[in-house]
Amino acid sequence: MSGLKRIGRSATVLVLVLVVSGTALLAGCGGSSMSASDYKAQYTGTIDKFESQIEEDDRKANELVAKNDLAAVIALLNQRIKNVDEVFDEIAALRPPAEMRDLQAITLYYLFAVKQQLQAQNNLNDAIRKEEPTTDLVTAAENAKARTQKVTRELVLELEKLGITLKVMEQQPGQQPGSAPASSPAGESTAPQ
Repeated sequence: MSGLKRIGRSATVLVLVLVVSGTALLAGCGGSSMSASDYKAQYTGTIDKFESQIEEDDRKANELVAKNDLAAVIALLNQRIKNVDEVFDEIAALRPPAEMRDLQAITLYYLFAVKQQLQAQNNLNDAIRKEEPTTDLVTAAENAKARTQKVTRELVLELEKLGITLKVMEQQPGQQPGSAPASSPAGESTAPQ
């Protein structure tokens, strides 16, 4: 019986060591939240850069549509989807202070909605290019656009509540973040007019 007690004690000690080590590891990896000013600076820097890229992409998309180059529009939207994924990862990696957690959550949902809208638009563009039926795809693209617009409005309200102004909002008062094409191949802003 003393052998079983020793095995039991050894197992208990091993479990305690693992729990303590795991807790220390998690505490080291997780870290504490950022200060509000650091979070705001990194957040606005990331989103401002994202919005600048959107403006450039919109200009390119309009040029491609004018040339009737739907394949290039699709390629551009695929690149925009990759950009959305990168920005999503950057925002998700930030450690917001408690008062800015809602902003981070809404921003991540906004980016998710934008990605869905871009994918729906590309599905529609591809069907148009292949001369396939598009009725359901038009509906899907319109629904994705409506969802993105709704989330955009929620994001703008949260930004205003926190007193955060993005460059796109400074340049064009009343303008809201926007980043996904809608029903036209070139796209249009997701910002409600």
